[in-house]
Amino acid sequence: MAIYAVNDIESKFIFIINYKVMYSSLTRILPTYFPSIKFYNKNQVKQFNFSKFTKFSIVRNPYRRTVSTYFDKCQKAPKDSLATENAQLQYCQEQLLKALCTLRKTTYDIVLPAQKYNRKDNPDQRILLDNNLKLLMSVSFKEYVQCLTLLLKNKKVDGHFEMQYKVFDIPRQNPFYNRNKIVNDTLQIKLENIEMEWGNVCDILGKNIELQKINKTDDKRKGFISFYTDETREIVAKCYAKDFEKFNYSRHIHL
Repeated sequence: MAIYAVNDIESKFIFIINYKVMYSSLTRILPTYFPSIKFYNKNQVKQFNFSKFTKFSIVRNPYRRTVSTYFDKCQKAPKDSLATENAQLQYCQEQLLKALCTLRKTTYDIVLPAQKYNRKDNPDQRILLDNNLKLLMSVSFKEYVQCLTLLLKNKKVDGHFEMQYKVFDIPRQNPFYNRNKIVNDTLQIKLENIEMEWGNVCDILGKNIELQKINKTDDKRKGFISFYTDETREIVAKCYAKDFEKFNYSRHIHL
């Protein structure tokens, strides 16, 4: 689920932050410049009249975002957790493992997510966790993309896999809700152009938020194309069709 950074005191704005689109960087850097900022999930943010706020959102090429999520959740995070004394399985990783069971037509014992286990106090559960982490590392990119087709059928799919466009689906109980208006009124910045467009955000907010303080992502890594085949490219294009359309990204990549 995306998170909504709301500054309701000065320079009234809402920064709509999506997973794998500078999520960690923005949630860390914005409070430094705006101490009164508060973070809300989709159900909590419905209390605000969006028309009264300046709205920002950063979007990312779905092909790049898919590779980034795969690399993080199936490679980097499991490897780091295996080397950590107190480790846990993330909710998104649990969903992915369940989808993998369906894809591989088998069953795996999966540890409870968001519970920390260490080898001394929870030896049995830690062994299970380590097995889960190693299983994640065994997932090929093709399998990961195939799992996406299963995951996106779940209305409660984790935000790491969800379409970016869904961040604008504020609960309809909000009397101020108008998705099309919110989309049109939101300054949408492409992550690929962040260095050129970040100055517009700073001008509107009236503060020089230094870009170098925001974590550099692997988005410029040209190697992302090497992950794709014609088959996986087609699957991702279908899974995130609305993102390609609404954010004006080309579905074509040179393999």
